[in-house]
Amino acid sequence: SFGVNASFRPRFEQLLKLARSRNQHLEIMAAQWYASDLMEPLQAWGGSLGALHPPQARLDVYAHAVKAFLVRYNLSAYVLDYEAVNVVRWYPELLSNLSAAFHDSRTGSVRKIGISPSSVEHLQHTNALTDYVFLQTYTQGVDISEFTALFDARKIYYGLCPEGCSNVTPAEACTDVARKGLAGIHVWRLDSRGYEGR
Repeated sequence: SFGVNASFRPRFEQLLKLARSRNQHLEIMAAQWYASDLMEPLQAWGGSLGALHPPQARLDVYAHAVKAFLVRYNLSAYVLDYEAVNVVRWYPELLSNLSAAFHDSRTGSVRKIGISPSSVEHLQHTNALTDYVFLQTYTQGVDISEFTALFDARKIYYGLCPEGCSNVTPAEACTDVARKGLAGIHVWRLDSRGYEGR
């Protein structure tokens, strides 16, 4: 199954309602984290993509479960973390299944696909299947040129983290984005502890 852990669902739904009350045009995306099953003490958060162990039918079931979740909560996109145990050889097949599931021929609606890669392994020929590429430039030290060789630069977002873990300043990142013709900058909070009461 795919969804939000029951213990987080009330907070998740409250945050969605609050965000939309403040900006009705806000696009909200769901994201999958590669090690969510390792979080202490909440292993029930989920698992890595490696747990899917395809055959094709399992990828199809997963893609439709994700789509149902996005539709239920009116989310615009799904972002997949692509590092460690999520680097799988059948990743292009998964993206293809998600792309097919996310295009609704009856209504014409489309949900978008984002990836957050730390590696280009198995990502050849996936440019047409992705709408956003959120680089892990904040900690992984990725070579941006490896990604611009595979993806349209206008889909690529440079990553910064607010905890000071980035090895560049925001001004330097902005210069790099402009020089390379990237889409922009995304900010990723690495430390999710202490979320209670916020």
